[in-house]
Amino acid sequence: MDEAGTLTPQAREIVGQLASYAEISPSGTGMHIFVLAPDANITRHRKKDFFLEIYSEGRYFTVTGNARGGVLPIETRTATLQAIHDKYLLPEQRDAAPNIAHGAGRGLYATASMPEQRHFLRTGLERDKVFRALWAGERRHGNESADDQALMNKLAYWCNANPDAMIRAFLSSPHHAQKDELHKKKCQRPDYLPNTAKNACATVYSTAQADSERWQQNRRRERSYAR
Repeated sequence: MDEAGTLTPQAREIVGQLASYAEISPSGTGMHIFVLAPDANITRHRKKDFFLEIYSEGRYFTVTGNARGGVLPIETRTATLQAIHDKYLLPEQRDAAPNIAHGAGRGLYATASMPEQRHFLRTGLERDKVFRALWAGERRHGNESADDQALMNKLAYWCNANPDAMIRAFLSSPHHAQKDELHKKKCQRPDYLPNTAKNACATVYSTAQADSERWQQNRRRERSYAR
């Protein structure tokens, strides 16, 4: 925001989408927007030299009271905030897609065996409360396609960006079992779930297998230093 209070087109779009209490920051060149967002999955808080930051904990802010656009109530915007987070802070498709396209190997998106895939899926359902809720059929977005995408985004991580494993898991989930017949037919279309899985793989920032391998490498390195 410049001295005249002019917002960039992206900032203006975000302010309009959130439609919640907003105030000018102490510097006078930024804005703070306050929302309630229970169960939002905020995995990335900022990018270097980027115009947007999102925090749900671990930060303190100076409240100026210099409201912009009138004093609005603090609204609940879980789905909207999640969409903004995923659009602006998750990696872009061009960063992730080349690794996924090659599939196998020992890189970020290495393909796990079937027993390993089942292990990672069980681990995710035990440890990731948002994944567990989506898997169980929680419709947090109020839109069937958006809710399908939200579950598939989680499956991209826990199924290691393997589209076949992601689709198999999706079809075996309570989320799918609870659909009406019309939406189950939609999932049988040859393009729908493959495209949903492709979109999820294009934005996944890591995988359960890659994180597990990094953890094991760090453990081995720490043990070697201790000798």
